[in-house]
Amino acid sequence: MNPDDIEIIKYTSEYKRDLIELLKHLWLTKNYIERERKFEWRYENNPYTVEPLIYLALYGEKVIGFRAFVVQKFIFNVSKSINVLSPADAIVLNEYRRSGIFSMLNTALLKEMSNSLYMNSLILNLSSNRYSTPGYIKQKWQATNGIKRHCFKFSLFSFLCFVFKNTRPNKNILLNKRNTCIELSDKLLIDELVLFNDINRDANKISNIHDKNYFSWRYPGINEKHLFVYYRINNKLVGYLIVLRVSDIQYSILEYSANSNRIVKQMIEKLMNHNRIPVLRSWVLSEKDKKELKKCGFYFEPVRILQFFGKKRLPVLVRPVIITDSNNDFFIDDMDIRDINNWQVYLADKH
Repeated sequence: MNPDDIEIIKYTSEYKRDLIELLKHLWLTKNYIERERKFEWRYENNPYTVEPLIYLALYGEKVIGFRAFVVQKFIFNVSKSINVLSPADAIVLNEYRRSGIFSMLNTALLKEMSNSLYMNSLILNLSSNRYSTPGYIKQKWQATNGIKRHCFKFSLFSFLCFVFKNTRPNKNILLNKRNTCIELSDKLLIDELVLFNDINRDANKISNIHDKNYFSWRYPGINEKHLFVYYRINNKLVGYLIVLRVSDIQYSILEYSANSNRIVKQMIEKLMNHNRIPVLRSWVLSEKDKKELKKCGFYFEPVRILQFFGKKRLPVLVRPVIITDSNNDFFIDDMDIRDINNWQVYLADKH
């Protein structure tokens, strides 16, 4: 196949069905309707973009590949904002691989973004794997000092309860003592969460905006898989924790924030004890996250041992949305975007 016969175009709705068909190669357990719903949520209903940020590779009339980006708004300092583009779904059909199509799709984004409303943007890649990372590096993406790794907190008691079918108590108040209340809820209290994040955001870090649009979009159609923990003192929110049930024995922290590490630790311990959670997992990137979670009793993946057994943990990748970049382009307001400690990134930000 001649690469010159490949046409790269911007996505339009006429190709929606073709893309949803292609997504069966990625979303293996989902049927067509489930894939369609997830596609619409991730790209069409995204509040931070006017149209889906997707590029297609055509061979004649056939869609043979695509590259999609999720747009999010991050903020830093007092009130500055920047578009953060997250590479998400991508696929090239097997018979058309090794023809440079993946690079052509990425280049199409950079060319368009360099002269558009997305010029004030960064690309934060939280989902690259051992196959795609070398290609990104060739296209001048740079590695941060943040390695994508997990940490775990275990409860033998909860595991035994699971084995012997010992059910958890049916209550929603995990702690109610004096002026302190920890509540477990299936409700997303958007107004409280937005206000809390507005007041407590670390202005020295680049972080997701956490406005009403964010919470409404990120957690639509709340179901029994999501758990929300709210910590209040004198009826004022001072911390929250959002957790996803991955399986009967493992849960995953999507995001959390609190006025102190003591509050984070209490929320985690009360939730694990109440819901009889055998394994609670969290993503850890920055030194701040590592210190906080270590104090909460989490154990970290031994990266070197994993590497010895061929399970490599890869770095987060970043780059500015510019075709030809320089070292200065990796700084915003004197913050080096290659230093993961300048970011506050949670698993909820990964797509």
